[in-house]
Amino acid sequence: MEPRAYINHFIRQIKKGRSQDQVLMGVFHLLSWLGISLFLAICFSNLIGFAQDFQPYLAIALPPALWILYRYFFRELFSEFPDHSAALLIETQHPELNNDLLSSLQLQVKLDSPESDKATSLAFIRQLLAKTQLALQQWKPEDFLDRSDTLRSTKILMGVAGLWLVLIISAPDYLTQGYANWFRSSDDLADVVISANESPSAPIPVPEKVYTIEEMSLRFQFPAYTKKQSETESPSDGSVTALPGTEVVLTAKIFPHVQGAELIVNEEDPYSMQPANEESFTGSFLVRKKGFYQIQVRDENGHRQLLPQKFSIELEKDRAPYIMLFLSNPQPVYFDNDKIKMFYESNDDYGIAQVDLVAHINGEIVRNTIKKLSVPEKEYKDNYLWDLATLDLHSGDEVQYYLEVKDIDNVQGPNLGQSESYRFTIFDSQKERQDIIALQDHLIESLIALLADNLVTGVALNQQVGGPEKWKKLFISNTDHMVESIGIAQTILERSQVIEGFPQSYLNLMANLISGLTELRQEHIRALTDMRQPLNNKPTPISLDDSLHRSLHSRLVAQLERDILFLIKMTNRQKMEQVMDLENQLEELTEALKEEFQNILDKKSPPSPSELNSQLDEIRKTLQKIMDQLAKQTQSRPDEFLNKNAIEHLKMEKLSAALDRISDLAKDGKMEEAMKELEELTRDLQTMSHQLEQARNEMDEMIDQKIMKQLEESFNQIESLEKKQKELLDQTSDINQELRKAQSESFSKEMDTFFEELRQLVEQIQTLLKEDKDYLSLHPTIKKLDDLLDEKALTEEKLKSVQQKTLDAELKGNSEEHFKQLRETRHAYSEIEREIDSLRVRSFEQFRKSLPSIQKQYETLEELARLSDLNEFNREFQNIYPEIYRQESNLRSSRNRKEDIADRLDKDLKEVSRLNSEISKKLGTLGRAMKENFQSRLTPENKSQMEEMAQRQQGMRKDTDDIAKRFAEMNRDNPTIPPELARQMEQTSRDMKQTSDDLKEPDVNSSVSSGRKALNGLKKTKEMLEEMKKGGEEPGKQGGRNSPMKLGTGRAKDQQRGGSPRMEKEKVLLPSEDQYKAPQEFREDIMDAMKKFTPQSYERRVMEYYKELVK
Repeated sequence: MEPRAYINHFIRQIKKGRSQDQVLMGVFHLLSWLGISLFLAICFSNLIGFAQDFQPYLAIALPPALWILYRYFFRELFSEFPDHSAALLIETQHPELNNDLLSSLQLQVKLDSPESDKATSLAFIRQLLAKTQLALQQWKPEDFLDRSDTLRSTKILMGVAGLWLVLIISAPDYLTQGYANWFRSSDDLADVVISANESPSAPIPVPEKVYTIEEMSLRFQFPAYTKKQSETESPSDGSVTALPGTEVVLTAKIFPHVQGAELIVNEEDPYSMQPANEESFTGSFLVRKKGFYQIQVRDENGHRQLLPQKFSIELEKDRAPYIMLFLSNPQPVYFDNDKIKMFYESNDDYGIAQVDLVAHINGEIVRNTIKKLSVPEKEYKDNYLWDLATLDLHSGDEVQYYLEVKDIDNVQGPNLGQSESYRFTIFDSQKERQDIIALQDHLIESLIALLADNLVTGVALNQQVGGPEKWKKLFISNTDHMVESIGIAQTILERSQVIEGFPQSYLNLMANLISGLTELRQEHIRALTDMRQPLNNKPTPISLDDSLHRSLHSRLVAQLERDILFLIKMTNRQKMEQVMDLENQLEELTEALKEEFQNILDKKSPPSPSELNSQLDEIRKTLQKIMDQLAKQTQSRPDEFLNKNAIEHLKMEKLSAALDRISDLAKDGKMEEAMKELEELTRDLQTMSHQLEQARNEMDEMIDQKIMKQLEESFNQIESLEKKQKELLDQTSDINQELRKAQSESFSKEMDTFFEELRQLVEQIQTLLKEDKDYLSLHPTIKKLDDLLDEKALTEEKLKSVQQKTLDAELKGNSEEHFKQLRETRHAYSEIEREIDSLRVRSFEQFRKSLPSIQKQYETLEELARLSDLNEFNREFQNIYPEIYRQESNLRSSRNRKEDIADRLDKDLKEVSRLNSEISKKLGTLGRAMKENFQSRLTPENKSQMEEMAQRQQGMRKDTDDIAKRFAEMNRDNPTIPPELARQMEQTSRDMKQTSDDLKEPDVNSSVSSGRKALNGLKKTKEMLEEMKKGGEEPGKQGGRNSPMKLGTGRAKDQQRGGSPRMEKEKVLLPSEDQYKAPQEFREDIMDAMKKFTPQSYERRVMEYYKELVK
């Protein structure tokens, strides 16, 4: 749907839902009021005996009914809920929209008349609409509707209905009598009333006195968990509004004088009042529920009189705590051992007690307390790392989780707050593997179609006479087709990398396929481009040679044939591994069924017939899966890729018939015959296992023995090169250390003077930066800026509060005043921003914020100068040097600067830059002097030795080039060989060349560095070859089926079940106690190393360690 239409539709859905809720509440309120009015009328008629007239009742009952009709029906009919109010409702609940929805509603009208306002970018408006649509698609319109009022009106109606139901069941005569009294006149009851008044037994009423209550005061003792101080309200009108659990102490004067008094709460609970003095009484009660209280007095004669004045009791609500959950990187799918990092913020009006993590796992609730606060806090922020490994999760499990916070309300129980809930699914590796195999089949079909098109069309084009133009149509088709194939292969590669333990050779195959097709597609595009551009701005001659295009076509065909071959091999092997997994499951189910039958024969806890049938059904289903998988295995694949004969010999129908016979015998109770059939079935399964193993062993290997032999030879050569390279590097390092030691002795005094000069320069810079910091802090304009920033922060908080109040008022229908206040607050915020801009110090404020980090870096430089650590000083100075230039450039390029501050900072930063230049010059001069001195210390023997080493390095480089070429050829022949082998050896060859050149120069330092790189390159290549050797071994040689080259999850089978041996019988030697001790020579080497000086690059770290110990 078009973004504009989607947004308007979304707003209409919210307005429609709100209107429906209003009408529904109106119906419930009207029915409730009618029921209450009728009930009160019947009660009143029973009380006085007759109804007198209808008009008073109508005068009382009709106005509320009319108000309900107006409030929920007529006003909703004639007063539409505005679009901007609906948008504000969404914006308030989701502030991350940043007013995009309101802006979209206001700006979308400009798309209807683009010529009326050319100052507004229509592209911007369309982009804003699209962005807003994308944000709204993650929610539903009903998520923004508050249905608490609807629920409340429903409860009221249910209460009224329940009242009528109870009355009808318990006192049906009460309703009929009230209905009869309603139509009875006052004359009918005159005689009864007169006789009752003249009766001698009627008590003589005592005239009641008139009492007044004056100077009333209330003192509130709030619950302990609120930590609020007691409050006194004097004078008071007597009304109470407090939290449940609050103790209210009342003091009042009663005239005329009484003997005693009591507090009557909700006409139920009496609380005695004690005389405070001659005229006043004091008493207290505990606020528990909403209602009222009265004062009952007792005169000198003991007569009690309840005063008519009622004082209301209203309950304050301890609002539920609020919690917001933030996830660092939410994902729809996790592994069962992943960890989820979450952050949360919570607040409550009186204090937070506990935070729980609640997870719904397949309908089961798991609750974990992640934080329990010993000292409650009103605002709390923290993070939590959720380790999924602690849960019993399985593949495919769906998990919904959220955070739940409890407050410290110990009167009515803790209130609960809940964060937004999130969902994820546990990664199902088995299903993912099946999906990958389906994608591989799709990729094979795509590549075969591309190959067939090129074989048929290519032969015809090769026979035609013409130039390159004849290839144009085919190349265009190839380019489009390769895009599809590359996309499928990239999807397979991405999804395969997620699966733990996925064979690296398969990943190599997909990576090589993608890179090869991508390169060929780019060459096709270049060829098409050349066809469109005339040669030398002249028409292309028909007889132009098309050999390049023939070569490109041949290369494409060759790569497709190779890739298809290996893809089919890989896919067949994966499918066979799944069959073997199912076969293992079938054997396990059969063994379990065998044990159940044996229990029946031995009369040990025999299972029920339904359990036996269930186990037989499981075996039948597993057997059917094997048959289906083998059917897929043998369809649409050439014979040279899979031995069909080994599979066709499997007699699946015989196994299925045996299951039916076992089931029939079990139903008839013939357990011994069923046991014999089961043993026969077990032997048949062993035969099937042998046949499947034979079919699997006859499949082609991904890496043949020839390539494995070449890899073994290359591994041995690299191992030999690594040993030679290490010897060469050791010799170079020895020469370097001798020269460094001699140079260090000659430069010791110069280095002390040099570092002292560096320290003085750094101290001068620190002094300038400190003065600038003090100057900015004390400047009146900066002080005014600080005040404005504080005021801005307060205004932002007020703006958020006003927005929330405006939304609440809009839902109640009286939002004009709040909208006015919202506009005023936004205007005040804009005025503060304008005033900040008028100060012209924004850029200086940014510089002031960055000053602490800059000062810390120079403090580090000063410490390094004291420690005489040249390398660390140089490295740290390279970081701070450009930072000063950047700050200076930012200040000078900023516009509208305050002159006095700008002049001061420009001058000081210029001086800091000059001092930095002095430091840089000293470092450069010392470096050149040390290098010249170092080179001058080379003796003729050293130079001769390095020349001989350069020749040796050159010979090693030739061997490395040969190995790199061999790896490249292996990669062309077999795409499961990673191209990184050849690339790594080529890089190692370049490092060896650099080492040889450095030795010839001679440059000892550079030769050590490049030689170390060459050695590391050989080690990396060796590690890659070791991984490939492990992955390419035969299953039997590895002792099981868990080879990294295999995709299935099958296990090696027991010999008793007819499979390959579970483990080899070989002698195992237990390690002796001495084998865990380090050799004596190793310990002596450690002690000798400790006697020597600390390496220069570690002096500072050692010094810092001892400083920490002293502290």
